[in-house]
Amino acid sequence: MFVDANKIAEKIVVADLCIIGGGAAGITLANKFIDSKLKIVLLESGGDSMDRETEKLNTNATVTGDPYTIESSRLRFFGGTTNHWSGRCFLFRDHDFLSVGGPEVVGWPISLKDVAPYYQQAQRIAMFQTQNVNWSPDYWRERFGSPAWPIDEAIFPVRTEIFARPHADTGNRTYAAYRRPLDSAKNIRVIQYANATELIEGPDRTKIEEVIVKTLAGAEFRVQAGIFILATGGLENPRLMLASRRSSPHGVGNNHDQVGRYFADHARILQDFVRNPDREPDDRVTFTEAPGDIFVFNHYLLSDHILDGERLDSILFRFRPVYESTPGTAAAGRLAGALEARDLSQVSADDLALAIQNFDDVAERGVDRYYCRSKPIRYLLSATVDPPPVAESRVTLTPELDALGMPILNLHWVLPDTTKHSLHRALQLFAQEAGRTNTGRVRLTFDPKKPWSEAQGFVCGNHHTGTTRMSDDPKTGVVDRNCRVHGMSNLYVAGSSVFPTVGGGSTTMMITALALRLGDHIDGQFA
Repeated sequence: MFVDANKIAEKIVVADLCIIGGGAAGITLANKFIDSKLKIVLLESGGDSMDRETEKLNTNATVTGDPYTIESSRLRFFGGTTNHWSGRCFLFRDHDFLSVGGPEVVGWPISLKDVAPYYQQAQRIAMFQTQNVNWSPDYWRERFGSPAWPIDEAIFPVRTEIFARPHADTGNRTYAAYRRPLDSAKNIRVIQYANATELIEGPDRTKIEEVIVKTLAGAEFRVQAGIFILATGGLENPRLMLASRRSSPHGVGNNHDQVGRYFADHARILQDFVRNPDREPDDRVTFTEAPGDIFVFNHYLLSDHILDGERLDSILFRFRPVYESTPGTAAAGRLAGALEARDLSQVSADDLALAIQNFDDVAERGVDRYYCRSKPIRYLLSATVDPPPVAESRVTLTPELDALGMPILNLHWVLPDTTKHSLHRALQLFAQEAGRTNTGRVRLTFDPKKPWSEAQGFVCGNHHTGTTRMSDDPKTGVVDRNCRVHGMSNLYVAGSSVFPTVGGGSTTMMITALALRLGDHIDGQFA
């Protein structure tokens, strides 16, 4: 059942389990407990669609350190950031769980085999499918009849990447597609426009007794539960914990100053690549249409022995075709950029007129761009790096308060210089291999001595990880291997904030797999 928080009559809502956050992790957990004997409350900050006043709660956040687009990476309505998720799905590797960044920064306390029992179900959930997915590059190569470039896969192994198809009910990839069972579940109450503002600890500070909930319209109530799960994302999870200072002056679960630390995200740069015109394009490394509205392509990775031998951060390479621009396609590109940035002030009447007047040209090139039915010579080589965790990269609270009276957060993002070295070295290796095989030429312009802001095409991945990192030792993390906050008997955290490293796979699928795993653990606690 879905209800508006402003219409809640009780001053105290009682449940067995309180899930805070209606994104991928929260929705996955709630669906797992449908028809159970447990009384579930799920708190969602927004409604069914974007609300301007609610979204303002995100825009107050400040950023220091390396440049980061914090506003465009968060959404406050049911489905969370899956409401603008591109749908990219690809698998984590064993290597993604290892320690990176030096001996003082430990990796995951679990391995891929600990997640494996939940991974296939997570893939089906993330991709809105009932069948398992085939991740073999050879399968898709044979299916498309696409010959591979002669790049040495012992150095640059290939991994399949598949875009989740839009769900028929929503038209996009939002987890709000899983609303219907929750709406009819008798044991689940989804309370919208409900903002958790403080966790209240018990007298011995080893458990949470209740959470204070407020609305922008001024309503307030409390939720009491046996178990609480934070699932509000990599920025809001630590913010709520740090802001809950009534009993613990440094925040809930923060005895060792770990809450908010080790924020990590993917970073991407672009370099120019020109294909040898005598070498046929490899359709595997560009967007490829498949029957059933599946979009499949492959990307290159660095092999484990190169990563370990040269002590490099994990890198993946994608290719983006470049087409000659016309006035109509240039205008369409500017309009698309404005919509992606959610900045309507960038939309001009002239661009709208040009795009409409040249509709045939825009449509034709759009088909080429997204389905790669043409054979471009020029590409942008996209290099995405998985940087090591840095303790100084963190979420903290500022003295300013938002409309709910909560401290506004500051994100200080730090990318280590070793990551620049990893990118530069990986690009060198790929350029050498492309030249050796006469596949093409990389124009290597990335200078590891210059600031990140000067790198061609530099952007963040919008994957917020690490701020409540998983660790067996409370001195190096916030939650244990079961996602329970160290020192707290009934407080758990779900979502990418528990990732000890940002990882080289699809964060959405791993968030879902870990939520399913946490659900089993919670079920065992109640049993």
